[in-house]
Amino acid sequence: MNSRLQDGDIAWYQTNINNYVDQIDLFVLALQHYAERKVMLVVAISLAGGIGIFTLVFLPYGVFASRSFAR
Repeated sequence: MNSRLQDGDIAWYQTNINNYVDQIDLFVLALQHYAERKVMLVVAISLAGGIGIFTLVFLPYGVFASRSFAR
């Protein structure tokens, strides 16, 4: 693009700039979707980890407490 513009080929530049910008837009959109999927994956893994930690910390107390009352 720059070489055509520097050569003074304004007509070619005006004709093809829309396609060039559209390609950049599609690339940025794909990159955005990829980043959004990665963020959702991180959130899901974080929630699963938090639930796992919560379960490991508090579930044994609930199980042992109910067993002590059963005796």
